[in-house]
Amino acid sequence: MENSDGFEIYSIDLRNTSTLSKLTNNEAIEFELQLSIDSQHVLFRTLSLNSNKGKWNNTQFRLHSLNLINGQITRLGENFRGSINGHAFKHDSSIYILGQLGTEVQIYTHHLPIKDLIRHNGWNGTYESITVIQIQLLHYLSI
Repeated sequence: MENSDGFEIYSIDLRNTSTLSKLTNNEAIEFELQLSIDSQHVLFRTLSLNSNKGKWNNTQFRLHSLNLINGQITRLGENFRGSINGHAFKHDSSIYILGQLGTEVQIYTHHLPIKDLIRHNGWNGTYESITVIQIQLLHYLSI
């Protein structure tokens, strides 16, 4: 691929729509963008487009966090050797991650700034998707 600009993430200032800022600059497809609970990060998964330039064909999905304050991009679960197939924010801003090693997809947790994922022991097999719902219980006192 000669030009991967069409696969990057951009931002636009709605007060000056003629200004377009490029937020990522890599040879990957970014997808499943999700704003963090605190609105300071955008999480996205990537699939590498540069498999012919390296020593091996990188077909693993990766998870990245774009800091909207300073523009820094961090790969989450950096030490995880498998593919990241999904994620969901927890109420405490940590992240549930569906990580695939071999043929099974298991649930992991990622806490910033730790680079390692914590595996949750569960049923053997594969988890297809993960969703977190925060429910606030309201207590009423009637006098």
